[in-house]
Amino acid sequence: MKTQKVLNKVLIVLIVVLLSVVSFGGIYYKDKGQMVSRIPGYTLDADLGGYRQVTLNVDDSDDEHDHTHEEDTTTEGNNTALENTSSAEENTVAENETANNTAEEKKEYTADDYKKTAETMKKRLKSLGVQNYQLLLDENTGKILLRLPENSQTDIILSDINEIGKFSIKDSETNEELLNNSDVRSVNVSLRATEYSNTNAIVMTINFNTKGARKFKQVTSDYQNVANEILENTGANETNTVNNETNTSSENATNETNTTTGTSTENKKKEVKISIDSSDMLTTNFDEIIDNGTLSLTIGAAQEEFETQMFSALNLAAIIENDPIDVTYSIVGNTYVDAAIEDNTLKAIVYIETAIALVILLIMVIKYRVSGILRAIISVGFIAGLLLVIRYTNVALSLEGIFAIELGFIINVIYNFMILKAEKEGKLEGKEKNNTFKKIMKSYTLILVPILIIALVYCFTQWAGMLSIGMVLFWSILISWVYNTLLNKFLV
Repeated sequence: MKTQKVLNKVLIVLIVVLLSVVSFGGIYYKDKGQMVSRIPGYTLDADLGGYRQVTLNVDDSDDEHDHTHEEDTTTEGNNTALENTSSAEENTVAENETANNTAEEKKEYTADDYKKTAETMKKRLKSLGVQNYQLLLDENTGKILLRLPENSQTDIILSDINEIGKFSIKDSETNEELLNNSDVRSVNVSLRATEYSNTNAIVMTINFNTKGARKFKQVTSDYQNVANEILENTGANETNTVNNETNTSSENATNETNTTTGTSTENKKKEVKISIDSSDMLTTNFDEIIDNGTLSLTIGAAQEEFETQMFSALNLAAIIENDPIDVTYSIVGNTYVDAAIEDNTLKAIVYIETAIALVILLIMVIKYRVSGILRAIISVGFIAGLLLVIRYTNVALSLEGIFAIELGFIINVIYNFMILKAEKEGKLEGKEKNNTFKKIMKSYTLILVPILIIALVYCFTQWAGMLSIGMVLFWSILISWVYNTLLNKFLV
């Protein structure tokens, strides 16, 4: 039994060392002559990593309205040409012009229009997984102040943030709208290996909602390659040609012409075009009826540095799966605001927190000797696991969040001190062991519950500092509970 416990302790130490090496050191591989980490970096709050501040104003020169004025000008020209018809007609035209101009005056946006547009922009940012941003709206003027964390994706996000985003599938000839944004449930972007090259294709999969899936199925039925109909019509034309062999040469020529014309017309395919706003993405038809409610489009090939191309595709997907915005905006300000805390100051804070943690672990070792060493190693493993989870869950670390990491470490250390104290008093041996564990877990739970409640409240706040504290404490409590429960099964 003792041998098994020793082996368990050695195994746990090796696992903790491996976890610590991965978390603190990272895993690297060589890519194009450079060493690249497989572990994601930390997401820093704007105060720590700097941010982009963008001002958007309502655009006064709307293309739609300009087009309307052009039509009015054309109408005026036509009316001038008709001036000499009669004075009565002239007065009628003038009255109609005045009525039309009044009705076609530029739309006055309301506060509801501004609010809806701001909400749509937030939904787009959410679809892109953007965190720790601020979007402030002036409901009187429609002015929007947007602050985004500065990273490699910021420029791509801003390139389309004010796009109207009207997605549509239309008849290529009549421009009849068949489907639009309201028919889309979600949009996924993925890489797919190509058959004839080493590059990967970027594939966008549009998933339609229940209503959209029914409409899309009907579209794929209506816009297919009608090869069978062409064959049938060609056969009918040949029969007509045989029946008319006795006709005059002029009649034969006429029939031949009709046959040729008919075949050409029937070979013409019905097609749809897929577009966003006024830009056509592609024109296509369908080889079969699609009844699973999904449309897959190849929108490009992944070349070198394909992360940028992938995020551009994700940006497009975020536009398609959300409603188009109601108000036309133009970007009038785009500035970078440096971090409020310098790198050296931030490093000093991290060093101080590390020193505090080491002092706590040293006290543990001095007081409890061998058992204290093992629990100190386990505590280091807890921090390593917490930091990995923070990175993989994209928790935005503010200065307050960094302090919360130290608080999470102290919370976990409290549990280890409780275990060490019970072990030193001999309460973790024999029949008393189970009751001792229950008492320790009950006491530890009473400590965790109020902290967990505070953390959850902070997770739903808008202030970045409190949100960071809430997320760090939430993961600290969850990981501490699971981590210690699993380890105690092997150690005690």
